[in-house]
Amino acid sequence: MKKLVFSILILAASMMFGQTIAELHAGPNYYKSPYDGQAVNGVQGVVTAVKYYHDDVQSFFMQSQTPDGDDKTSEGIFVYTHSNSNVQIGDLVSVSGTLEEHCYIPSSGVASNITLPQIMDADAQGLTIEVLQSGLTVEPLVIGTKVDPSNPNKRIIPNATFHTTETQIDVVEQGATVPFEPAVNGLDFWRSIAAMKVQIDNPVFTGPSYIASNGKNYGNYLLADNGEGATTMNSRGGVVISEGDYNPELIIIKDLLFYDNTYSMPLVETGAKLNTSFEGVVHYDYNQFCVAYIDSMQLKDITPATNPKEITELAGDEKNMTVATFNVENLSAADAPSKFTDLANGIITNLKAPDVVCVEEIQDNDGTNGDTNSEANETWGKLIEALNAQDASLGYAYTQIDPVNGQDGGQPGGNIRVGFLYRSNRVEFVERTAPDGTNVQTTAVGVTNVDGKPQLTWSPGRVEPNAADNAWQSSRKALVGEFKFRNQTFFVVGCHFNSKRGDSGINDRFQPPILASSTQRNQQATHINNFIQELLAVDENAAAIVMGDLNDFQFSEPVNTLTGGGSDMTALDHLLPANEQYNYVYSGNSQGLDHILVTDAIDNAWKAFDVVHMNSEYNKDNRLSDHDPELALLGFTNSAINDGEVNVAVDYKLGNYPNPFNPSTTINYTLKSAAAVELSVYNYSGEKVADLVKTNVAAGMHNVVWNATNYTSGIYFTQLKVGNSVVAKNKMILVK
Repeated sequence: MKKLVFSILILAASMMFGQTIAELHAGPNYYKSPYDGQAVNGVQGVVTAVKYYHDDVQSFFMQSQTPDGDDKTSEGIFVYTHSNSNVQIGDLVSVSGTLEEHCYIPSSGVASNITLPQIMDADAQGLTIEVLQSGLTVEPLVIGTKVDPSNPNKRIIPNATFHTTETQIDVVEQGATVPFEPAVNGLDFWRSIAAMKVQIDNPVFTGPSYIASNGKNYGNYLLADNGEGATTMNSRGGVVISEGDYNPELIIIKDLLFYDNTYSMPLVETGAKLNTSFEGVVHYDYNQFCVAYIDSMQLKDITPATNPKEITELAGDEKNMTVATFNVENLSAADAPSKFTDLANGIITNLKAPDVVCVEEIQDNDGTNGDTNSEANETWGKLIEALNAQDASLGYAYTQIDPVNGQDGGQPGGNIRVGFLYRSNRVEFVERTAPDGTNVQTTAVGVTNVDGKPQLTWSPGRVEPNAADNAWQSSRKALVGEFKFRNQTFFVVGCHFNSKRGDSGINDRFQPPILASSTQRNQQATHINNFIQELLAVDENAAAIVMGDLNDFQFSEPVNTLTGGGSDMTALDHLLPANEQYNYVYSGNSQGLDHILVTDAIDNAWKAFDVVHMNSEYNKDNRLSDHDPELALLGFTNSAINDGEVNVAVDYKLGNYPNPFNPSTTINYTLKSAAAVELSVYNYSGEKVADLVKTNVAAGMHNVVWNATNYTSGIYFTQLKVGNSVVAKNKMILVK
């Protein structure tokens, strides 16, 4: 009874003297205000940012002068005024109106977006704003990833996962059912500082700008503190997602305070740096917590990214072949000739002319112009012509199957499909015609036993295109081809799995996020797995490669389905450090969507893997596609291909993971051939602090763990010396 009386007294006091901003954000459900739909009176705060509509201040953010000391409750609130409020930054105001949990996007997205409280004029009940004082300042809350002992008030953005409840919940309606932990949970952190003024120091951009169809920049993505303390950051300035960690420390800058403003945020690419700190207010827009910048002048001084477009170090030779997967992003014969020229140059120069390329998103001849003909002979023809123009001796040819018009998803009218480019002077494509009357577009290819070896009933063929579970409905059908290299048969299954469209976002109200599209990808993976098992049932040493745009991560259920259930397949991503396992950048998050998997006949032999970063980290006008191609150098077991010494055509390579690290990191290096090796660690002053390797080392990839428990935080360098020459150096960051 005493507790009830006390609560009533607090409510009565709030009605008499006005609510504090913190009270508007109070629990027990910190995702939904206890005052939602109610009148609030005399709420005081200092204006921190104003939102313009043409020349009028339509709305504004304000922040309390008297914080409650509870990190769970925000001290900021948004006030929506409908018309010119005539307030200015620095005004202390008292606001009365109706508090409403509001979704800051069009109604089409309300279902999955988090709401934030705002004070407004609802149902003509009135909104009053009184300016009490002017010329005040609000110190911004510094947020970032690096602990700063000199600033105990700095808030560190958690790099842990978002909500991981066993049962999915709607945090807006059910937030009180789970702990609210802004110090350890990324989503909770951002909600706890909603509408507050923040400062970001030493920003580094982790991805290209988000450019909408109207050409406007709708978002830049960055990490504070040069990324120190962030998880799985790579050497090119990006940050890679991993299982259970979708990088909540990412900060999205948006232009939300200005309407028809002549200023537009600068275009940036992965690795660019802002040379000044900047301030903004935390908001939520289109499925993302973000920071709306206050002063555009703070975004002017940018050091552009300098990441070179990579050229692979892997190349085939007389004993080993290379295969690649490359999503060419809706290529059709209607595209400009320059696109074909640039793609040909990318294949020949950056990928060093792979023997087999699985190509995704080849469109029909007229692209999206909408006729009912799905043929793509002209699209392929222009690509082959461009390849021959650069080097006809490579002997590139192609094979594919035209889809049924309008049945394979993608851009309407485009009829995208998977196909294979192959070098006819090094690889033999085994073309086998289907029986008369067979519709290869809709009929599943089979596997037959010929003298103890698997053989396709026709080649190329499609894997279960009309599966009873509708796995391939409105999605690209998987293509399989039979090939030979040095008289060794191998099979390639090219895939472009169902897209992620329809999933909820990682910042949505539903936690864990709804992954509805994963069901279809898992069905597709099951059919591919079953097909690989058919090959292995005939010959357990069958050599098969599955590759393409799988539209899911290396740790996802669909990829795990491909590698399980008796298929004996291995995804080659593991050959790279975790912070290099990406070929796509979405909303500043580097991630792996394309993959190459192999059966044991290949996995047990020599292999090397590379992601060639030449697209995903760059803006649209500076790339060939939104995907980076992936490449594998492969041999086979039990075949003539591996007779004698393997000649590995790679240069020296040096890296480490994790980086930054504490207290240990794994240093990886690659040798072209056996050699005397010295691997040493130096501090920032150039003093050698550790010798890790000083011996003769065989060719191939090697790993060494450096435990830096007894070393101080700072920048260190590894140096790889082969013979008498220093061949590679690598920067490492130790953070304690």
